[in-house]
Amino acid sequence: MPAPAIVPSPHRPRRAAALAIAGAALALAACQRGDSDDTVPSVGTVRRSGSPAGSASAMPRLTLGADGRVVFSWLERTGDTSIALRTVSRDAAGLWDWPHDVTRGAPSAYFVNWADFPSAIRLADGTLVAHWLAREGRGTYAYGVRIARSSDSGATWSAPVTPHTDGLEAEHGFVSLWDAGNGDVGAVWLDGRKSAMPDSTREMTLRTARTTAARRRRRPRVAGA
Repeated sequence: MPAPAIVPSPHRPRRAAALAIAGAALALAACQRGDSDDTVPSVGTVRRSGSPAGSASAMPRLTLGADGRVVFSWLERTGDTSIALRTVSRDAAGLWDWPHDVTRGAPSAYFVNWADFPSAIRLADGTLVAHWLAREGRGTYAYGVRIARSSDSGATWSAPVTPHTDGLEAEHGFVSLWDAGNGDVGAVWLDGRKSAMPDSTREMTLRTARTTAARRRRRPRVAGA
């Protein structure tokens, strides 16, 4: 069974450059922490780990929770007519729990891009939060962000929240989530809504918002342009 089909990005050179710049900035920041020697930080012992994902999988992503547990998410073909975002957690003994579906549906309902992966994170209170990209129109690059929560280790998930409110058929992606405290989840994404506006300069913007445990949006704003 083939893995989910991947849509190429229309902004590959520009985004590749942006990623290169971000990597250079991180490297520079690491060099400016005040370390006086050339000691290379140790990552400990690296061990091979079996994957709980099936053969028809793609878009793997790992995150580390505040409790030290690893959360693994990926997309997987589940039969001939559906695709699922799945997630598992790894305990202190190095064992994966049972995979759970965050969302499942027809492949046409999801936007799958070679560089833009879904994700799942664990909050300090143990809540799992996941995001994925859903199509929002007929255009190839008309898609938006969806964020859902689970308070029972992934067995069940809330209805999704969309952090952006423009309602335009445009790009919304390259999402990062973080624990914003008090049950809130922060999200930052690359927003292409101006490309769908008449007489617009069409530049991409970086936008951010928070979602609450009650599925409300808070503090939507532009973080950069």
